[in-house]
Amino acid sequence: MESVTTARDFGIEIDELKNDIAEIKELLVAKPKTKESGTLSQSSQDKIAELKNQAEQNNELGAIGYDGFFQTKNSHGTWESNFGTNYRGINQLMQMPSAKVSAVLSSLGNQQRWEIVLSLLKNPMTVAQIVEEFDMKTSGKAYHHLNSLIAADIVEEINNKNLEKGTYGIKPPLKQGIVLIMAGVFDLIDPKYSKGEWN
Repeated sequence: MESVTTARDFGIEIDELKNDIAEIKELLVAKPKTKESGTLSQSSQDKIAELKNQAEQNNELGAIGYDGFFQTKNSHGTWESNFGTNYRGINQLMQMPSAKVSAVLSSLGNQQRWEIVLSLLKNPMTVAQIVEEFDMKTSGKAYHHLNSLIAADIVEEINNKNLEKGTYGIKPPLKQGIVLIMAGVFDLIDPKYSKGEWN
């Protein structure tokens, strides 16, 4: 019985193998697209890799890092705060005293109080200005809201010779916290991710 040999074209086989290897490399290198975060920039992926490394070293559930700036321009001049932290462990955040977290969120949870916080974030105000802007009729109502914000250590009276006595504002180191709360709530109510009833 005669055997039939087929001529092989090694050039074609090598080209096919090269194409297969290239496809495999592409699959291995491709970054997965997650439902939660979508496609991330390379710089974000690098930061997350660094956070993951730190979280693993500290036995954390996860970590967050943030950078930002906040700037206001008003009759008193320009004020800018640049802020950021390289690392905040999720375990650390979850171990905050519940009573303190609840007190802070409760102080901000009233709609008119939150609107006062946003106004004070942009511009320090006197009680009379707060009464006028929010059509409160009496200073008692303004003090009611201010006292809650002062007790939570978010608002303070500003001692500045260029400002009228009794002018209140957000404590400068806490402005970034207010901005981050807004960013967090924005994510919580984003209709892409939430179908919560917020009314």
